[in-house]
Amino acid sequence: MIRILLIILIFFIQNFAHSEEIKWKEKGFNTTDAYIQEYYRGSKKVNTNGKLKEYNISHFHTFPNKKKKNKKNWFCRDWTINEQYNDNKYLSKSYSLNYCLPCLDKSSGDLCSYPYLQFEFKSSLHDKIYNNENKRVLEFLDDGTNKIQLWINLGSRERINIIRQKVISKDNKTFPIYVSKILKYNTKYREIPTKTSKPRFAKGQEGINLMRVFDRVSRKAIDAIENKNELKLREKDIKTIMSIEPSATIIKYQTRH
Repeated sequence: MIRILLIILIFFIQNFAHSEEIKWKEKGFNTTDAYIQEYYRGSKKVNTNGKLKEYNISHFHTFPNKKKKNKKNWFCRDWTINEQYNDNKYLSKSYSLNYCLPCLDKSSGDLCSYPYLQFEFKSSLHDKIYNNENKRVLEFLDDGTNKIQLWINLGSRERINIIRQKVISKDNKTFPIYVSKILKYNTKYREIPTKTSKPRFAKGQEGINLMRVFDRVSRKAIDAIENKNELKLREKDIKTIMSIEPSATIIKYQTRH
C-alpha cells in the first residue's frame, strides 16, 4: 500500500513539460480600500488524446492595500493570494502569511515579503488542463479540490510540507491520506532544496486528529481567499498539524518583522 501511495505522490510532483504555455492577452489592476489585485487573462491550448482544446485562463494576484509605508516595511505584504480560473471554475489557489525582509530593491514589493506559512489548493480540472490527471486521485471538496498542501517554515533553513488527498486503491477502496516531509535548503531564504526526508503517513488516531484540525484550518484559508483578508490561525492548531512530524518544532511562528 505504501508503494502505491508513493507512486501517486511522485506523479503529482512531476512538471508539466507536455502542456502548452499560457498565452496572456490582457493584464491590469483591481483596487479597493482593502486590497490591490493584479490580474492576467489569456488562453491555454491542451492536447488530450490527439484533440486540441483551448481553455480561457485568468490569474489573480492579491495583497493588502497598505495605507502607510516606511523604509522598514515599504511594500511588505502581510499576506498574498494567488488564484487561477478557467472561466468561473477554479484551477488553483494559494494563500501565504508573510513576514518582512529588508527591502533589497524598493521598486519591488515582492522582495520585502517572504511566506512563513502557505496553503495551496488544486482541483481536478487543474490536473486535466495541465495534463496531470490521475483517475485514482479523487475530489474531496464540492469545488473539485483533489489536493491541499500546507507549507510551514521551521528553522532558518527548513520547511515542513503536508499533503491531503483522497485516493482509490486497486480493490476500489477509498481513503484519505495525510503525508508529510521535511525539506532542508541551502540558505535562510529557502532557495534550493538540499535534502528531503522520507514521506511519513499519519495513521490511526493520529490521522483522525490531524484530519479534523487540518480540514478546519483549510476551511479558514479558503474563507480568507474568498474574502481577501488576513488568515487568523491558532498556534495550537498548527502544532497539532505539525505533530505528524515528531521532529518538527515551531520557531518564531508568529514573528512577522
